[in-house]
Amino acid sequence: MVARSASDLYINVGAPPTIKVEGSHHRMGSENLSAERVQALIDGVLSERQRRDFERDMEMDLGMEFPKVGRFRLNVYRQKGLPAMVVRYIKDTIPSISELGLPEVLHDLAMQEHGLLLVVGATGSGKSTTLAALIDHRNQNRTGHILTVEDPIEFTHRHKRSLVSQREVGIDTRSYADALKYGLREAPDVIMIGEIRDADTAMQALRYAETGHLCISTMHATNANQALDRFMNFFPAAAQRRVQQDLAHHLVAILSQRLAVGVDDKRVAVVEIMMRTPHIAELIDKGETDKIKEAMGGGANGECQTFDDALYKLIAERRISKAEGLRLADSRINLNLRLRLDGKRQPDNAGTRTRHWFSKTADFSRYKKVNVRARKTSLERRPEMEKMLTAAIKQAAVDRGYHIDEKAPDIVLHYAFGLRQDGLRQDHLPQNHSPQNHSPQNHSPQNKGLDIDGGQAEPVPGADSALAKGGLAIQAKEVRSGEVVWTLIAPRPLGEQLKGQQELNTEISNLLGSLPVAGKAKL
Repeated sequence: MVARSASDLYINVGAPPTIKVEGSHHRMGSENLSAERVQALIDGVLSERQRRDFERDMEMDLGMEFPKVGRFRLNVYRQKGLPAMVVRYIKDTIPSISELGLPEVLHDLAMQEHGLLLVVGATGSGKSTTLAALIDHRNQNRTGHILTVEDPIEFTHRHKRSLVSQREVGIDTRSYADALKYGLREAPDVIMIGEIRDADTAMQALRYAETGHLCISTMHATNANQALDRFMNFFPAAAQRRVQQDLAHHLVAILSQRLAVGVDDKRVAVVEIMMRTPHIAELIDKGETDKIKEAMGGGANGECQTFDDALYKLIAERRISKAEGLRLADSRINLNLRLRLDGKRQPDNAGTRTRHWFSKTADFSRYKKVNVRARKTSLERRPEMEKMLTAAIKQAAVDRGYHIDEKAPDIVLHYAFGLRQDGLRQDHLPQNHSPQNHSPQNHSPQNKGLDIDGGQAEPVPGADSALAKGGLAIQAKEVRSGEVVWTLIAPRPLGEQLKGQQELNTEISNLLGSLPVAGKAKL
């Protein structure tokens, strides 16, 4: 199973053992398993107490771990009066958010101070892996105490910057209810609940969120609308009004996940993102969950994306085929129409095109040494991204002939990267730049200038639209005079996935092609 990179192993009477690899099922041999053989396999993994519990309940979940191999989640059950078992392989290492190809906004969500974050999807859609990646990102980048309550424990989290306490139902605690009831006494900063299955667990999750903790959990639901409806339906009608108000105030986001088959035949995560915007919070408070999908649609608000938005991007990036996207679409007609119109639609130059500006007075022939600095507030929740971006910008500067000098540079490249909430500050500043790659009508009267590091810069045409959707902004500041001599704005959609270091280096090198070569006058 492990050697063939299978995710699941099926053991059923009357059929050969079957494994699932990248969503496809493959039989292992041709010999059908007998009832005696299946029972012997099950008895071999259950303790005496577990065998008694299985005989009583007729189903059971448990976890097993083998050093240097990984963990396995077992579901033992009965079908047609006969025993059966499904074994899921959980790798020994936890994949990162980037490695999973998930939207980079998940890095921010994992670092939230408080609130309720839900990851929803069907069985086998990768919820548990996404949950583990969120916890691991927090563990690597923030001190604190992370408490998990799981049934069973799937991924094992090691203590990194945070202390991680993992409790397994049936081994470390009698039930979710007991573990959550006493969880506050364990002083967690983050609590991860394996799954919300009932009203008691749902209410405890809300209580953690409203008392200043970040609570992360999963639910079985196909999208954000269904997740909200199911959450509400855990409670009697008399209690639902209060629950609506609590969700409207304390919900951070709902991530809905499906798996698509990529053009390389590997699985690709398709993620719907419902952020708690003011409008969506109002809809939740009013109980108008049927209007949420419309409020999320089209990617126009720069914060949410529907499944069809995500599929559209994956097709455009050639990560999945058009046929696969249409197969998974919530609205095949709308997605197909959007794809057909794509080639006819004029680009939104104000919000999607990379632009740069030069100082009219700067003498670039004097600049040979450079340093690179990140605006800390824009990347404090994504230290690994800061490291990657800094390395990529330094490499791009070297490619342009500059020497990296942290002590006595001629210019410093200040950069900020992030979403709208990172708040790239804009102030009224002197107009001393010469714009490139834009037309006069792109000037925005609301945009009074871009300030990355507290210094000055010229008003940036189109920056309001670009930065509202998230993006990269770089300014080159002359150390001697403090003058900003070059500015770059490169918009980036919220849901776009992070790239590997090599791919990022190439992208940044292309972006910095407008930065004059070291020691040469600006052309």
